[in-house]
Amino acid sequence: AAGELAAAEHSLADARVQLDQAADNYANRRLVVPFDNATVAEKTIEPGERKAAHEVAFRLIDISTVRVRFGVPDTMIGEPALRTTADRVRIGQELRITADAFEGRSLAATVTKIAPQADPMTRTFLVELTLPNPALPQGGRLLRPGMIVTVHVGAENDRSVLLLPMAAVHRGRSDGELMVYEAVVERGREVVRARAVTPGDVHDNQIEILPDGSEVGPGSRVVVTTAERLTDGLPVRVVGDGPGTAATPGGAK
Repeated sequence: AAGELAAAEHSLADARVQLDQAADNYANRRLVVPFDNATVAEKTIEPGERKAAHEVAFRLIDISTVRVRFGVPDTMIGEPALRTTADRVRIGQELRITADAFEGRSLAATVTKIAPQADPMTRTFLVELTLPNPALPQGGRLLRPGMIVTVHVGAENDRSVLLLPMAAVHRGRSDGELMVYEAVVERGREVVRARAVTPGDVHDNQIEILPDGSEVGPGSRVVVTTAERLTDGLPVRVVGDGPGTAATPGGAK
């Protein structure tokens, strides 16, 4: 009888252990996603299958924001002093990307990283773009990991800019200031007025004029001359009225 009692107690202890394990399994029956915007990239569990706490059941990724990586030669990074920067890549620059997967649509991405050294095999510098991944009406995201896209840099990056010949831009009154002379009508006569401009990229013999801080814009009549004879308020005579318009000094006698 004593042996039967000991065996029963042993069986009861085993049953309690199994009950505790079952209670733990029941408490851990739900998997909680550890971050927002999670997408299932891989599933490694099937219905009815058990997984230990350390085993992977799903691999999750967040693709609400994605990164695009591509390599560029050393001629496309940095800031040259007297050469065009239109085809150069800079931190904070906005570039346009397209893909065959979403033909007819382009997305804006920002340059967030440029490798400090070139790849020893390709001799190119790795550039990383970051952009928000648009949500689709039917669910999911437009861009997927591993997708091939085209990055448009420089001249391919369409935008409207104001360009002036280099001969139209002169040194300003203070260090670092640049200005142009605009032909205007005051009291019935043509005069030139000095206008401050903010320079941008250089394109061959033309310079981009940025809108911020510039006192001229599309439609302004800017005098193009390499001579330093112009002064603010100088009367001029405008010849023609079109792309070939010229202004010559015409002071009062």
